[in-house]
Amino acid sequence: MQDFVSIQYGDILTDDLKHENVDSVVLDMPQPWKAIERIKNYLKFSGTLVSFSPTID
Repeated sequence: MQDFVSIQYGDILTDDLKHENVDSVVLDMPQPWKAIERIKNYLKFSGTLVSFSPTID
C-alpha cells in the first residue's frame, strides 16, 4: 500500500509538503480555514479535503 499512500505529519501553516498535485489532504486542526490558501498549492483540481475540527467548550 505504501506505493499508493503517503502520510506526512506537520504544520500545514508553516511546513512545506513533500508532494504536489495530491489526491487528498486530511486536516485535524481547530481552525482549518487558515490552511485553505496553502492547501490549494498542493491539492489537485479534483482532489478532496477532509477536515476534523475539535469541539472546544
